[in-house]
Amino acid sequence: MTVTPYILYGLTGKKGSTKNGGPHTLKTKVDLAILGVPHTDIPQTFPQIRNELAEASGNPKVTVPTLKVGDEYITDSWVIAEWLEAKHGTAERSLFYGPEGKAYAKFLETWANNDLANEIRPFGGPNAYATSDAAVQEWLVANKQGGDDTALKAAVARLDDPEFVEKQTGAARAKLATLEKHLAALKAEGKGPFVAGDKITHGDAIIFGWLAGSYGRREIGDKIWRNSEIPLVGEWADAVIKATGINP
Repeated sequence: MTVTPYILYGLTGKKGSTKNGGPHTLKTKVDLAILGVPHTDIPQTFPQIRNELAEASGNPKVTVPTLKVGDEYITDSWVIAEWLEAKHGTAERSLFYGPEGKAYAKFLETWANNDLANEIRPFGGPNAYATSDAAVQEWLVANKQGGDDTALKAAVARLDDPEFVEKQTGAARAKLATLEKHLAALKAEGKGPFVAGDKITHGDAIIFGWLAGSYGRREIGDKIWRNSEIPLVGEWADAVIKATGINP
């Protein structure tokens, strides 16, 4: 039996890097681990996405993550999750465990992408820029900043400002207080450590993607996710890492 190889295109700031990153790509990596689906990582810089991957996929607006299966290109972490569930989900190992679980995951996606992420991006974006190759930095300035790198340089400088870091990590933890309360309620019922109970799901993948997005600088990531204010969130993170083998 011939097994079709799965290729996951994600994000990197350095051409030739083996690190397949980006918050949304990490969601798909967790999903693949949950379902036990092997794959090959092919990290792409922004210029590569807009040129090489766009040409290969036939989609000029392609984004990452993109999963290639045979000749098919599947783009967007939620769309990929639906595809993986249909192809590989079972009663014993699933990303959603039914319509209610899928609706719950969609709620978490809305919350994480539109609420939690707002407090993570001030760290993830500037750090990604600071650690990218010069060619990638030039592309970002030209295509995302209108040719003016002033705002990006200021954002990078703030990463070394202790007052800013303390304030912003505190704002991120304030968002995660909602997750802490949810995990506490589950624990009181003898459930957990995952967001839907005792089984890891796409809901965990969604939040873990943003955890990974804040760990460009480990000391900043730890201030957000591993703090005495939200101990169950730290336990949740450890559980996801143990279940998937993915440690950003």
